[in-house]
Amino acid sequence: MYEALTKFIPQATDATIASEFFYAVHEFVDAHPELELKQYKIILRDNNITSPKADVSSFDGKIVAAMIVGIVRRERFHEGFLKRCIENGSVAKCLLRLKEIDDGTP
Repeated sequence: MYEALTKFIPQATDATIASEFFYAVHEFVDAHPELELKQYKIILRDNNITSPKADVSSFDGKIVAAMIVGIVRRERFHEGFLKRCIENGSVAKCLLRLKEIDDGTP
């Protein structure tokens, strides 16, 4: 389900993917209305997630995807935030968790 995002894993720490990743996330949100990711703030708030550095190892796909959407949307008001999250490994961590979910790892 998350392949449109997890395809970025090989370059997940290379900030040059920021622009392409930004658009891929928006396309993913539009392609999966069932996840209600336009309500990412509510999803994150309801799960007490306040940082992109949160431990995602037990999160389901909807929560992890909401974290990614939060990172991407924050870029709008804090230029460079997405690149920093790519460089510090926050995006890679989320993408790897989505890959685990796609592969059937609980």
